[in-house]
Amino acid sequence: GQALMVAVRRDTIDKITRAFKAASVDLKLITVDAIAITQVLDSAIPELVKTEPTDNRMPAVLLLDIGHHTTDLVAFGAKGPLAARVLRRGGAHVTRALQDHYRLDPVAAERAKIESGFLPHRGQGELSAAQLESASLVARAIEPIVREVEHTRLWLRAELGVEITQI
Repeated sequence: GQALMVAVRRDTIDKITRAFKAASVDLKLITVDAIAITQVLDSAIPELVKTEPTDNRMPAVLLLDIGHHTTDLVAFGAKGPLAARVLRRGGAHVTRALQDHYRLDPVAAERAKIESGFLPHRGQGELSAAQLESASLVARAIEPIVREVEHTRLWLRAELGVEITQI
């Protein structure tokens, strides 16, 4: 088997803990995977796009990592991570939708998702009825993740004064 191991620096945990304390939030748990992802991908984060200063919001990038069982969302500002959220929905839900709809075994459904799964979009050209059916199925399975990304964006805007400029 293969394993990806990531360690989180103690000063990163301390910084996050202090930030929550300063906001008078009783912190019970820090999900290490989202914080570890921010450390690993920190250099790959695109430059922040400046927003119009009309409402004085801080621009940020939202990292979206759709895993098998969960989806991690991490908002980055100019000085690093601002907020992290883990959704209990991921690629397994797409696999299960394909499995149920086409009556496939789990391995065949996972392979179909990887090899043929896509989201329909403009500029894609004409799709056959079978392609459109499959793409619509994937879109419906991913819709809750898209909805939660939008809820997260709105929460960041309302609670932290953050404007997501890139995902």
